[in-house]
Amino acid sequence: MNSKSADEWNPQIFATYWINYASRLVQSRFEKALRPLGFGLPYVGVATELEKSGPLLQRDLAKRYGVEQPTMAALLTRMERDGLVSRKLHPEDKRASLVSLTAKAKAKLSDAKKRLVKEAREVTACLSDPEAEMLTSLLQKVVKLLEKM
Repeated sequence: MNSKSADEWNPQIFATYWINYASRLVQSRFEKALRPLGFGLPYVGVATELEKSGPLLQRDLAKRYGVEQPTMAALLTRMERDGLVSRKLHPEDKRASLVSLTAKAKAKLSDAKKRLVKEAREVTACLSDPEAEMLTSLLQKVVKLLEKM
């Protein structure tokens, strides 16, 4: 980068611009692939966590998914509306509820994950295997740095 470009805001010269732009395009593709199943991209993360762990408290889901409790509450409300999760009172704490996947969500989750894998592979089809591995490794380094900041 020359000194002139360092003094002017030209976002396209920075990797951060392309990371953000690529992320938005990938997210759009993922959402489009999931739409026929009645899933949104955030649903898949929550559903996968519930599939792996079984019923969880909302606060535990928020912690595992890395979001604030109000954000998780809104997401779970939408998922409950769409028939993908159910909530039951916690047997020991009547103020809390356990969130579980419904049979409807369990039936669709495998297909949702397959669609995401297909999209992820298509998005990186222009890269060789070593390039795709290098890109993944470099992005993981960036994420680790950002998590420490």
